[in-house]
Amino acid sequence: MSTFKFCEWLTQLDESMHEQNRRLLQLVDNVTSHNEAPVELTNVKVSKLPPNTTAALQLMNQRIIKCLKDKYKARKQKVELDMFYSGIPYTPVNLYTAMKWCSEGLERCFGADYSKLLVGYYVEDESSIFIVIIKIY
Repeated sequence: MSTFKFCEWLTQLDESMHEQNRRLLQLVDNVTSHNEAPVELTNVKVSKLPPNTTAALQLMNQRIIKCLKDKYKARKQKVELDMFYSGIPYTPVNLYTAMKWCSEGLERCFGADYSKLLVGYYVEDESSIFIVIIKIY
């Protein structure tokens, strides 16, 4: 993610929180794209985690993250190859499709019964992000 995209996303998040009359503390890691954003936020406060703590604080361990990334990348490559061989021009993956692929990746990593790991999720429509929280035992 670039700093520009991060700022754009933060601005939209701030506007959404303002419309809902809510305030939000957004914790971010130390990726360079999360450097001081030149945007004025009214309802979102951004705080950085201490250096080198992201991996220690992640709820998922590295094997699960790797499994999910591998499944996602394999699905993306398959779609891109299908488009290429069909002569269809490349179109970037939208957020809704990416999240569906992640959900499918979770199912492939954990089997059909991965729903036992879910604490909560929410899907509004294709333009909304759904959130999946996983508890690891």
